[in-house]
Amino acid sequence: MQAGSISEINTITTLLSYIYGNSLTVTTIQQAVSSVQVIITSFSFLVILIGSISLFVGAVGIMGITLARVYQRTREIGIMKTLRANN
Repeated sequence: MQAGSISEINTITTLLSYIYGNSLTVTTIQQAVSSVQVIITSFSFLVILIGSISLFVGAVGIMGITLARVYQRTREIGIMKTLRANN
């Protein structure tokens, strides 16, 4: 069978399901496109999630290094002031 227009697709699908019963599975192009869209959406969400986690881990790493350097520098300045060193 061939549909003359898009509006006839559901009618033909229902007719084929009625004729062949459960022995035939009818899949339309709209159903296939819908399935692909769901897969692409899920994959996009997964990529965004992995990117967000990576960004967070990188930010925590940079913050840790920065805090360690500030703490180290603060100790050096404190020791130099104790010894009455000039600027």
